[in-house]
Amino acid sequence: MSIIRPKRKRTKNRIFIDSIFIAYFILLVVYVLNGQYWQVDMVGTIVEYTAFGLLLVIAGIIIYKIIEQVRKGRSS
Repeated sequence: MSIIRPKRKRTKNRIFIDSIFIAYFILLVVYVLNGQYWQVDMVGTIVEYTAFGLLLVIAGIIIYKIIEQVRKGRSS
């Protein structure tokens, strides 16, 4: 049982990380399109602030997950 459980956790983490990278990619596309094609300043600043905030949240989640993995690795 102890061999099966970590595999399940790893697959969940992989799905989670993949979804984070997909969200990051979408944000990058929106950010690039915003910088090139959108001329409205208010909309641009709103998109920039929301994208920046979401990127900060995503970075925090990734750092937290890495720390969690390191702790699991040291304990086992």
